[in-house]
Order: sequence, then C-alpha cells, then structure tokens
Amino acid sequence: MWLAILCLLSVFVADRFFRGKLLGDTEMLAGGAILYIVLPFIAFEYNWLTDMPGIENWRELFQNAYDLGGQIAALCLGLTMSYIFGRKIASVTAAKLGSSMNRPISKSLVTLIAIGLWSIWVAIALLNRASFFQGYSIEYDTALLGNLATVNLVALAVVLSCRQYKRKGAGYQSLCGLLVINSIALLSLGGRLYVIIPVVAIVLQTLSMVRSTASRVRLFAGLTIIVTVLLLVGALRIGGDLSPDFLAYIGLAEGMFTSMSLGSFVEHNGIPMLSVPFNFFGSIVNFIPSAILADKAAFVPLIQDSGRYFDSPLGATHLLVAVLGNFGWLGGLLFATVLGWTIGGVRKVSPRGWWLYFYLCSLLPFMFFRDGFSIFNKAALFNGCIVMWFIVALDGALWPRISAQPGAPPKHSQ
Repeated sequence: MWLAILCLLSVFVADRFFRGKLLGDTEMLAGGAILYIVLPFIAFEYNWLTDMPGIENWRELFQNAYDLGGQIAALCLGLTMSYIFGRKIASVTAAKLGSSMNRPISKSLVTLIAIGLWSIWVAIALLNRASFFQGYSIEYDTALLGNLATVNLVALAVVLSCRQYKRKGAGYQSLCGLLVINSIALLSLGGRLYVIIPVVAIVLQTLSMVRSTASRVRLFAGLTIIVTVLLLVGALRIGGDLSPDFLAYIGLAEGMFTSMSLGSFVEHNGIPMLSVPFNFFGSIVNFIPSAILADKAAFVPLIQDSGRYFDSPLGATHLLVAVLGNFGWLGGLLFATVLGWTIGGVRKVSPRGWWLYFYLCSLLPFMFFRDGFSIFNKAALFNGCIVMWFIVALDGALWPRISAQPGAPPKHSQ
C-alpha cells in the first residue's frame, strides 16, 4: 500500500514539474508526505538501514504506528480530501488581496531593512561566536538556531517581494548576501532544514516564470547538486563515511526519526476523535520577540498539557501528532479545510501578492511536517504576514505609493 502511495505522489509531482505546471502548496505537501509519512512506513516494512545508528530505537517506537498503518492511511486520505475541499471553496469565495500588502517595497526601505538585519546578525554572531563550526553534537542551541532562522525568514520574505516586483537594488543584493552567509552559519549549527526553506521558495518563484522542459531539466540538475551537497555536509558533520548507504541514511533519517513521536503518540493515545487545541492557540506567545520575553518557550502550552502524552526523543513533532494532539481526527478534518481555504485564498491573489504564496509554500514540506504549530505559526503568520504587513505599511507611510507594475508570473494551467 505505501509503495503504491509513494509512486502516486512521486508521479504527481514529477508530472507537474516537467510539464511546466505551476508548483505550489499541493506539490510541497506531497513532498513532505513522502519524506515524513510514506518513507518511514516503507523503511520499516522492508527493514531499510537497520545497521545505522538509532534505527533500532526508531523501530521499537515506530512499531506502534506501523500496527495502525491502515487507520493512519485513512486519516491522511481524509485530511487530503478536506484540504482539497478547502482549496475549492477558496477558488470560489476568496477575494483578492488588497490594501497595503499589494504593493512593492521601496528600495530605500529595503536598504534600511538590510542594514537592520545585518546589524542583528553581526550582534548574534559575536555573542555566540564560540558556537559555530564546532562539529557534530546531539544537542542543539535552539535559541541561537531560532534567532538565525528568524533572520533568514524575514530576509527571505523581503527578497521574494523584491524579486516579484523586479526591484533589485543594493539593499536586495545585500539581503541575498545575508541569506548566503546566514545559511552557512545555520549549516554549521545543524540547521540545514532552515537553509532549504529559502532554496525552495526561490526555486518555486523561479519555476513560476520558467515553463520550458529544457530549463526545468537544468534546474532539476542544479537542485540535485544542492541536495547532494547538503547530504555530504550532514555526513561529514556527523563524522560518517560517504558511502551511498550512509548518504541514504542522512537523507531518510530526518523523516524516520521525526516519526518516532508519531509511534509514541498512538501508543499512549491511539487516534483520538477530538482534542483541545491549547498548543495551537497558545503558539501566539511565540510571536513575542525573544528580546522582550527571553524564556517565552516556557509559556507556550505543550500538547502534553492537554492530556495527550507522547515522547519525542529527538525533539521533532510529527505533523500527525500536532494535528491529533490539538484537534483529533475529526477536528483535524476541519483544520485541513481551513488551511486549504487560507492557502488557496493566497494562491488566488493577484500576481502582485504571490511572494507571500511562495513564502508559505516553502514552509510546508519541512517545517510544517516536523516543527509543530508553535514554530510553524510564528514563521507563517508572524514573520511572513504580520512583520511583512508592518514593513509594507511603514513603506506606504514614509514613501509615496509606487505605481510600477510587478513582474507577474505567466498563467499556468492547473
């Protein structure tokens, strides 16, 4: 069953990629489902990588999820259909994005943003200079990773806006440089998934303007090289060899170890019909900047606080755990519908607002599937929407409205 699902999802994504279709939320969700849901079940069933570190412990915990494979597959199908239903509603009801979000940012403000973000980055780097390039460690400095990831996400949102509206001045180039330098710093700390997010966003935005098969084949080759380099960095950071088996382990371990939380959750809770979303709505505390509330994580309710116990040995929270722990399967169907309506509404927006769509899509294949709602909501709603709304509104107050037309992507068939 899971092999058939893998083939179906892979063919769906590959077909849309090579036939010049617009890639967005559905393709990113399909990719995340392959990595975090489908491949762990296949790896368990066919005993992949059994001689690699940590796999024995993973199999022990994931056994519980594997035993409920049929129910989990049915849940995933229900969530998928609900999401598609939400998108269909959005295609009929969603209005175009208006007001101040529907305009480019002036080059002057982009330059000021670049100066501000670079200043913040330098301060963070100097205060934490002993933490970089220290080799592999099972422990992560989550506060440092979070601060650098926030810099990356805000810089990315501004860069996407500048690319969309073809406003590429010195500030834009400086922010692109910051993305590169900050990504290297994140890689040294083990935050390669936060490096992939800007790559995904920029690739999606580029694909919206590239339809020829030959160009997409070249882009696919470039992406293959990038993924290979990230796998090599991961292997070298751990101190392992560069054999195909070990590189496969580096690539699959992320999804497999994240699924440990799913195995633990269903062991203790089964698949509940309803849950109380304390964690989901309590994630608003995470919107408060760390400079104001340094220990804000202590005030964000955990899923366990609502009585849904589970263990996550490596810290990641599987998407199905986040959904079941906050809403249950029945509430999860409603959540998926609302999510589909929201992202589908952004997708329907005039091309001038598509930078936000690509930004949100870049969060879906990784962060959405493994970081829980407290992190995802902050990245999507605060960094992507609230901060950018403030930036664009400030620009409108300080500089006259810019009437230049944006670089609209071509229309794609759906």
